[in-house]
Amino acid sequence: MGSEQHVATEAGMDGLASALGILLIPVLLALPLRIAWQLRVGSSIDNMSYRADIRRILHAGMPIEAFRVALNDRAREAGISPPRQRLLEADTIYPLGLGHFILLPALFVFPIALLLAAPVILLAFPVFMVTEFLLIRRNVLATALNLLRRLTNWQIIHIPRTLDTGEVSREHVMELSHHLRHFQRAPRLAFLGLFAWLVVLWTFRIDQVGIQALMAILLYVVLLALVGVLGAAFETDLVFADPANASLTPIDLWLDSLLKPVVGFGLVLLLVRAMMEEIRNGNPVLFSAVVIAVLYGAALVGFAYQWGYALVRGQNVRTVFETQAMEQFSPLISYDLTRAEGRLVFGAKMSMAERKEQTKDLLGGRMTFADLEALPRAEKSGEIPTRPKVK
Repeated sequence: MGSEQHVATEAGMDGLASALGILLIPVLLALPLRIAWQLRVGSSIDNMSYRADIRRILHAGMPIEAFRVALNDRAREAGISPPRQRLLEADTIYPLGLGHFILLPALFVFPIALLLAAPVILLAFPVFMVTEFLLIRRNVLATALNLLRRLTNWQIIHIPRTLDTGEVSREHVMELSHHLRHFQRAPRLAFLGLFAWLVVLWTFRIDQVGIQALMAILLYVVLLALVGVLGAAFETDLVFADPANASLTPIDLWLDSLLKPVVGFGLVLLLVRAMMEEIRNGNPVLFSAVVIAVLYGAALVGFAYQWGYALVRGQNVRTVFETQAMEQFSPLISYDLTRAEGRLVFGAKMSMAERKEQTKDLLGGRMTFADLEALPRAEKSGEIPTRPKVK
């Protein structure tokens, strides 16, 4: 009897080790992919110098496009081609993390796997449109934010986003640099799909694989539509200001702060619980393989969303939401937040509507690095710039 228990224990440990090894495969693949990406982007002295110029502008709180002419001159002097220049900018503004490289292998089979994911994508499209209609067209999202503002006593303000690289011309749409911005949100959507499957697996305990998969897909589509439309609308310059806690939180980062604890911790807890169940009564190796398949499958659907709905409808959703916000929170004040050598300059400038008009002129790209040097500095007799009056 003791011998049989010992054999069963050894078999369980071997199965657990094999299962964990399978789950670690994407992480192990991510390491060489990260190195390959760094080689692809380039790490020469000229490239690093150009990246430093980009960071210098970002850290000052200024928009990249305002310095377009100066940046183009720097790139020509360094012998950096326009496509590589755009790639360096995108990689600096939207750097890839471990989660992105974990999902990167799914892109290698993207054209083929996209055919398999087509039914899910077709199912998701009407759900996206219904969600957009309810949240955006019916003004539900702006009304909900207004209610949140009243309950929390937060203020909603506008601070121009420095990360916006401007409009992308048609000839640059297919460049790798353009796709980096959309790929930035991919891990959130992929892990959301795995989370949906584990919730169905834990909640309903359905033996039929087909029904289980269908319910997981339906839940994922609903969550993807909700998070997708919110994410498209929240890629804006609106910020939650909490004077009581002296904090400024961009509205898209606020959404991330809500999702990460729920999806992140929930995913880990559900995954550990399901693995323990498989060790006792099932096949942990097969379960790990299914987890990887579900993760990559959800990643493919998430990629399709990012390169589909977000690319086609994202700008329109964001514009409509910003218009509703300006009406709902009128007067919606736009603030400047800049930095020069350790000193932050924060003050009201004008209304958000006026800022939108001014931005069109600012993005003409005529600012120089001398203008950047002329920003208020800490050594100027310790004087704090006076706060501009709100028009």
